Amino acid sequence: MIKQRKIKKRPHVLIHLGLTPTGDKMFWRVPVSDAKVDVTLNGTLADALTGKPGVTIGCHLSNCATRNKNEFPHPVFYAVFTKTKAYIIDRWSKRTGSPSHCVRYSHNLGLFVDLNDKDGKKKLVKQHPEIVERTFVLHPPQKRPSQSNIEEGARKKNVTNDRRPVMPYGALRRAKEAGLIFVEL
Repeated sequence: MIKQRKIKKRPHVLIHLGLTPTGDKMFWRVPVSDAKVDVTLNGTLADALTGKPGVTIGCHLSNCATRNKNEFPHPVFYAVFTKTKAYIIDRWSKRTGSPSHCVRYSHNLGLFVDLNDKDGKKKLVKQHPEIVERTFVLHPPQKRPSQSNIEEGARKKNVTNDRRPVMPYGALRRAKEAGLIFVEL
């Protein structure tokens, strides 16, 4: 009898890219690790004005992060922002032509995400540029309870702990609020 090794699954995140012409969701499934240090970004009016509403790559904060790539302790290929998280793609596979790793940051800049998505003509930003000409800070995410602690708690309650894949509801919500897609979440 051959003894099988248990392979530890690495955490992944789904980065939403949009919808296909048939209405199917397009996304990258990318391995993710948590950031270790805070990163401070200097925002400009140009970042806000060139931000596209309803997208996670190419929004105001994404433009700001890619322009400030020297502030990160790792390479920056793309920056993906949802309402509470930022995923910085730091490795790219030449073989597959897709990202092979990203770093997760937390932020409390959800108001800027909403402003980018709801004010498509950038009226408020043009009238008050001081809103976006400031520093933004990305933090390492808070540690979640380990899987063994969760499973132990589930055993005590006689509840099974089935893991479901993470759905990119934040990215879909942004696209829907900006009027780019019309689907029920």
